Amino acid sequence: MFYRAYQLLVAAPLLIIITALTSIATIIGCAVGPASWWSYYPGRLWARAFVRILLLPVEVTGRENMQPGQSYVIVPNHQGAFDIFLVYGFLNRHFKWMMKHELRSIPLVGRACESSGFIFVDNRGPKRIKETYDRAREILKEGISVVVFPEGARTLDGEMQPFKRGAFQLADELSLPLLPVTINGSYDVLPRWRGVNFVRRHKLSMTIHAPIPSTTHGTEAEHEVMQRTRDIIASALQPTVTVNCKLSNCKLHASLLFLLSFSLTFALSSCQSPATIHGTTSLHQLEGRTIYIKVYSEGTLHDIDSARIVHGRFAMAPQVDDPVMGSIFIGTESLMPIVLDAEELNVSIGEKHNRVSGSPLNDSLFAFIKRKSEVDDLISQLPHRETQLIMDGMDHDEILRQLSAEAAVLNAREDQIVTQFIKRNMDNPLGPGVFMILTSELPYPMLTPQIEEIITLASQRFLDDPYVKDYIRMARQNEEEAIK
Repeated sequence: MFYRAYQLLVAAPLLIIITALTSIATIIGCAVGPASWWSYYPGRLWARAFVRILLLPVEVTGRENMQPGQSYVIVPNHQGAFDIFLVYGFLNRHFKWMMKHELRSIPLVGRACESSGFIFVDNRGPKRIKETYDRAREILKEGISVVVFPEGARTLDGEMQPFKRGAFQLADELSLPLLPVTINGSYDVLPRWRGVNFVRRHKLSMTIHAPIPSTTHGTEAEHEVMQRTRDIIASALQPTVTVNCKLSNCKLHASLLFLLSFSLTFALSSCQSPATIHGTTSLHQLEGRTIYIKVYSEGTLHDIDSARIVHGRFAMAPQVDDPVMGSIFIGTESLMPIVLDAEELNVSIGEKHNRVSGSPLNDSLFAFIKRKSEVDDLISQLPHRETQLIMDGMDHDEILRQLSAEAAVLNAREDQIVTQFIKRNMDNPLGPGVFMILTSELPYPMLTPQIEEIITLASQRFLDDPYVKDYIRMARQNEEEAIK
């Protein structure tokens, strides 16, 4: 409890201050001073301070494997958020990050990363992906290393995930050595499912392996190097001790609703009359705001109707030829999904719960969301139960065994809820929509046992859905490439 109080009362204020100061110093320094210095050293000191202020022990081995003046494509495994601080602060190598483009929007930090010349990975289209890797090639040709997490995202369960090809293509094309790095402890300090809860004090360790030279070229050689790199990183991995819990099971239904807002447009068998929507809200802050209904069509979201909220009420009559799934928006924020499949629908927007009623599909959708959210809530309580059990004096190993067993049961329950819902709704908009939510949490298209079960018993209409069809095709291509 002392460590948690320390985090809240001492560490958190200090970390906020040094993050803001580091960002400002980096932005100004890169603008007026030598960018090569300001783009690296303030961030390195910030990362070291982050770890030291949180009193986390650090161990690094293998620095002697890095040759002065040599550019590398550095490929660490990705256990958790603290991988960033460990690599940035303790690798002792000037490099550029390849990071998700969403990080650019973080106040001050995103601007500092941009000023430092870090590479924002933009996967929103082939052109943007090409621009990302063109930028990486330029940096490598200048003699600076880049860090790429080949898994693409933090592990969901503590196990190393399948690798993506981008880092290996760069190394192959530019004939640069790969530098495998094994990170241990980051998952135990702050696993992906723990969200904004307290960190756990655990040793962070980083093993820098001998470089893998780029001596052969071509797709076949690339796969061999990818597997060799993975084996080297895995050779130094240690078992994690934190309770496993999948990220997809720990998000609240707000995330579910956001993803549903981008569901595809679906047609059913009969022509429908224009839907009349009557809405109410108890949220005073929405008074006078404009509410929109948007549907997904031809690659983007389109407004099909809007209304102003007056005295907590609004009404709309969107014109649709066939039933479609869309989303209700306030500004750029998605509030809830909606299936426009009846002549009259009722929308309720509240402090804790949103709901659409008036049609069987909407009733089924929100009943599903409620059931899934109930399991999510139980899973999200596991870290708090861990704290309570520690305070009750239970042995820590026994706590981990008990909570791991509970997490496994809850994970299985939620998988069953999602799978059964998709199976029951394969021939209407809900099945493919929830399938998209399920697969969006994966690092890349793959056929997990749960997905295999779904598509094995799927109807032809479900398999012909554009999103489902593309996902299965890409997943099978990835399996074939992994075998080669």
